[in-house]
Parts: sequence; structure tokens; C-alpha cells
Amino acid sequence: MSKWFFSVSRMLTLAACAASLSQAVQAGDFPVNTRDDVLRLTSQIQATQFLTHATFGASQAEIDALAAQMRTSGTIAAAKAWIDAQFNAPFVDNDSLHGPLERSMVIDDYQFGKLYDRSGSSVDTWTYVERTPSAITTPLYTFNRTRYRQNAWWHRALAGQDQLRQKTAWALAQILTVGENANNFNEEEVESTVSGGPTQRSRFMGLTNYYDIFVRNAFGGYREIVGRVTYHAIMGDWLSFRGNRKAQGGTFPDENYAREVMQLFTIGLDMLNDDGSPQTNAQGVIPTYDADDIREYAQVFTGLGYGYGTLLTTSTAYSPYSGAVDTQPNSTLKFQVPMRMAPLQHDTSSKVLLNGLTLPSIPGDHTEASANAEIDAALTGLFNHPSCPPFLVNKLIQRFVKSNPSKAYMTRVVNAFKNGYDGHTGRGNMRAVLKAILLDPEAWQPIRVQYQRSPVNKFVVTTMGTEDSRLQEPVLTYTRFMRFFNSTAEYQVGSNVTGTFVLESVLNNQFRLNTTDPTFDQAPYSMPSVFNFYVADYQSPGDITNYTSTTGRLQRGALFAPEFQIVNAITSNTTGNFYRGLTSGSRTENYLTYTGLLNTSTNYKRDQNSPITNVAQKSTRTVITYDFSVERSMLVFPTGAGNTLAARNAAVDQLLDRMDLYLCGGTLSNQYKASLRAATIAEMNTASGAANGTGTNEVTLGEATNIVRGVVMAIYASPSFLVTE
Repeated sequence: MSKWFFSVSRMLTLAACAASLSQAVQAGDFPVNTRDDVLRLTSQIQATQFLTHATFGASQAEIDALAAQMRTSGTIAAAKAWIDAQFNAPFVDNDSLHGPLERSMVIDDYQFGKLYDRSGSSVDTWTYVERTPSAITTPLYTFNRTRYRQNAWWHRALAGQDQLRQKTAWALAQILTVGENANNFNEEEVESTVSGGPTQRSRFMGLTNYYDIFVRNAFGGYREIVGRVTYHAIMGDWLSFRGNRKAQGGTFPDENYAREVMQLFTIGLDMLNDDGSPQTNAQGVIPTYDADDIREYAQVFTGLGYGYGTLLTTSTAYSPYSGAVDTQPNSTLKFQVPMRMAPLQHDTSSKVLLNGLTLPSIPGDHTEASANAEIDAALTGLFNHPSCPPFLVNKLIQRFVKSNPSKAYMTRVVNAFKNGYDGHTGRGNMRAVLKAILLDPEAWQPIRVQYQRSPVNKFVVTTMGTEDSRLQEPVLTYTRFMRFFNSTAEYQVGSNVTGTFVLESVLNNQFRLNTTDPTFDQAPYSMPSVFNFYVADYQSPGDITNYTSTTGRLQRGALFAPEFQIVNAITSNTTGNFYRGLTSGSRTENYLTYTGLLNTSTNYKRDQNSPITNVAQKSTRTVITYDFSVERSMLVFPTGAGNTLAARNAAVDQLLDRMDLYLCGGTLSNQYKASLRAATIAEMNTASGAANGTGTNEVTLGEATNIVRGVVMAIYASPSFLVTE
């Protein structure tokens, strides 16, 4: 394979640096002959731009279908219809939720003692039936709990038809954040003291159950989401308020959740105007709360504990419920049932909260209902706080569209948060907010197009630059790669009975991918802290810290670039090597990568028997196929009259235009494209048999494949792909 292909990985570091600051510039141009050419290019660019915002990535077929609808009914009408179709699709647990999928994957793969199937339509009617163990009753390998929640996430992101729901859940999970590497979330928990219960109950599925709050409520109300998060035991353990007790005997309530529910989940640190700008007085920016407010809210969040079993009525009970857990033997129960209140542990004093809300003291003792009513009132008060809409809207726009929404953009979406949008009413209605974000004029303006007739007909694309773009999350660049190249998955089970790997069966078509954290510094569930992978106001070192907007459009007059917080020399190199690995390989008819679920030897071929030396009796593997057939077919030239320099050059141009339109939204600069064109033509000339391009030797499928790999790699290293407009 040519040296230039392997050297492309180094471009990622340069691309990330170049993308940090840019001015509005002409991106590139395309030849056009008719008005229909102009309309087609315009709609393709707009469809690519919209689906990049609203999904985990789109295939050519999906982009073309939306583009055709845009030409028929108009850009905004078509985009709105697409959103409505996503809103109105029936919600089916087994098609959208991550927990049931994770559970089925575990049951398919492992016998780690006893597994149980759950039946019943709700938590009140669940029953469990023990599965009959397979012939292999002893576990043959380490049970990796983290892997299965990641597998479920990747499959939903890549194969899910409910793309807007899944993308919204991913955005919400980065606002109401928990991480897997804490609080023993990955452990088998021993609870020998639980009356009537088994000695071991797994808790590792709790994180997926927490994530499903966002999947289930992605198109619901934000107030309900915050409420469900508050009562979830994963959050109770993550922010240490599960088992929080009222002040007594020199012990005071834990303040962790009280602080974070304000700072990160509802109102932020500063009082904000609807346009996102901070409110100020003579002392400077006005804070939303102080230490006294945290103490008051900490008293509200007292008394909650695991919500299973029988209520304990003693005043010293750490967890309000215990016992009766033997009816749910597989036990993620503590993380599947909302926390409940131990009334005697809830503070009875009056509480002076924000926004003029006061909760009166309770004579005597709280009931469960009265204590829960105080929590609900406190959350509703924060939800109704004037800073809540702009604080949340800014974070959501950053996750979907751009890093630096203007004051006008903020004001329009904040109004939708408060008053509804396009028939979706009610404060905090996520449908209204999502539509307002995705359909706003500012979501489209970063890419502008123009038809020029002189000196030649051409279609010119201009990007608006610094204030209108964002560096896309590395996880999303990966999902865009997978979804555009029509990736498919085969999950296979094999055995090593005689020392040779023998394929037994294909269980199902599931994207069971390993974590990307070592490569990208980002993977599902791997948030390092409650502050997510990056903070909303991060500024990368360099020119961006001194940037001053000349228009006054920005909320704080400065630029922020959250995703750059996880870009460094290490992640740039690992990312380049990662994509090089995806695009390389010796197969010509398909492009395969194998995720080593058990760290077995890699590079299995589906049509080969490969020896397994480090797994005793059984092995599982995933085969991922990437489809580059369209791209490589463009560069195959048999010997004959059609194999000319002009024809080969035209094919290269068509390939680069295709990559530009569908992956970069037409924003690949002429300078970058010219350099890539020259390198690609040189490779084609070498393949055709003459350095000067006059040779007519066959450009074989294998040669075209290698050239396409280099082109794809170069596109994925370009600022125009990494930075979305």
C-alpha cells in the first residue's frame, strides 16, 4: 500500500489545530450545467448538514431521500416532517431501550451461575423464571460487565431507526452525567444481610437502566427527566445522597446532590438572561446560589434510600426498605426501582429555597408523601427558575449544532422551552426544544451556497467560520463512518473442540463493539466525572482565548470549544491509527474488523478455520463489514479505449465530490481537495502503468481498493469532516 496513505494519520493533529480558529471562507466549488444541478447540490448539502445534527450519521440513501423531499416540499418543511416522523414512531421497549438489549446479550453469552428471565409488563408485576443452565456449567472466562452496556449502546446508536431519540438520550446523558468507573457500579454485590434474599445480586446493569431514563423520556418533559434522575439509585450513589439523613448529633446532610442539581442539572452558576448572557450588578456577575442555599437544599434531599422490600420504621434505618428481595433474584433490582423515602430520616424544618420558594416546617414527623412533596417542590422551583431555560438550551445546542450559539438563537430556543413551539406546549417540552434547535435559521446558516455563472458555471460553497461551527465528538465521527459506509454486523459463536476454531452459529446481527475510550478519550458511560467529558465553557490554548467577536452576537463575547478538551497529541495519533486500521486490510470484496471480545487472536476470516490457543472451549466474536463498493467501483478501469488519463481524472473528481458532499456537507476546501486530488491521481497513474498518466494498464479492484482507503482516511483527517457546520 502506498506511503501517502499511511502518512495521512498524522494529518489529524494538524486538522484539529487548524479547526480551532478560522474565518468565513469559500470552502469549495462544484461544476454545474443546469438549474437542476444547483437544486440537487443544495438539497444534498442541506440534508447532510441536518442529518449530521439530528442523528448518529446517515447513509447515502437516507441523505438522498431527505434531499429529494426537500426539493419537493421545501427544506424546512421536509426537515420538520422528518422530525415529526421520529416523534410519532411507536415506542417499543425492545427496539429502543438499552437495558433489555444488554440483558439479552448477557443471557446469550454467559452462564455465570444462574440467570433469570424477567416477565411482566411493569415493576409491580415482574416475575422471574430461572433459566436451565447449558451443558457448560462452569464459567470459562472472566465476565466483563462493562462490555455489555457498551455493546448495547453501540448497537442502538448504529442500528436504531429512532435516531433522534437515541441522539437526544446521548445529549441528555452528557448533562445529567454519571460515569461507570465509580461507586462499585461494575461489581457483583454481596448482600448476605438482606433478609430473604440471595447472597449475590449483580448491580452492573443499573447504569443502563439509568441511561434508559433519557431514551424513554427523550421526547417528554425535562422536569420529569430531572425527577426520575433524582430518585434513581445510580444517581443516589454517584452523588452520595442515597441514605442522606437529617441533621442530628453533630451530623449534617451530605450537600453533594444539592449543589450539583443546581450547578449542572438546572440553573448553573450564574444568573442568565434569556439570550444566555450573564446578569450583572455593581459587584459583577450575579451568582444563582450560595453556600447557604446549598445547605437548605441538602435538607430537602434527605431520607432517600434503596426502594425494594419492606419499609423499616426505625429512626436509625440507613436504607428505608429491606427484605422480600428473593422474588427478584437477578438483582439489579436496587437500580431498577426508584429510591424511596424513609420519612423519619427526612428533615422537618422549614427550608428557604431559591426563587422565593419556602417550604414550611412540619410539626411531628414526615410521612413518605409529605417528604416526597418537598423534593418535588424543590425540583419544580429549580425548573421554574429564570436561569433554567437558557442554561439548558445552551448545553443542548452545543450537543446538536454548534459550540457558540448567538444571543438571538438562544432567545428563540429559550422561548420555545418556556412557551412551546410548533404545537408542542408546556414548559420544558423536549419536542418543542428539539424542533426549535434543529429548525432554527442559525442551524443552517454556517453553510452558504451560491450559483456563479462567470467566468464559468459553478456552485460555490462558503462556510461562515469561527462562530458557527463545532468540533464534533470523536464518538460521533465514528458512528458517522459506520453508518455512511453501511456497516453490518454478524455476532458469531464458535468452539475449539479439537484445537481448531469451528463456526457454530450466527446468533444475531448485533453491533457489539468494544470501548473507544483508549482511542478517543470518550466512550459511552466513561464520563470521568459529573462534569462530563468536557465543560461547556472550555477554551483550548492559543488564539481562541483572545478571540473577540466583532458582531456582538456571542453570549459572553468569547469563544468556547468543549470537545477540544479531549484533543491532544496522544488522542490525535491514536485516532489516526484507529481509522487507518478500519480502512486497511487484505480483503477486496469486503472490509472486516473483528472486535476481540475475549482478547483472543484477531484477524479471523469468516471463511477460514483459525486456531484458538487461549480460550478453553468456547469463543465469541463480532464481524463488522464496511461497504466501500460504490467508492472503489468508481476507480476500477479495465484495459481498453475507456482507460484514459481524462477518464481516470474525471473518476477521481467524482469520488472526491462524493466524499465532500456526503461526509463534509460540501465544505472541503479547494486547497485540501486539490492536494488530495493530486495524490490520488498519482496513485491512479502508477496503477495504470506510467508516471505521466498515459499508461493504459488495468486499474484492478485491489488497486482501486487501496486508493479508496487512502481517500477515505484523508477525508476523515480533514478539518471539514472533523468540524461540523
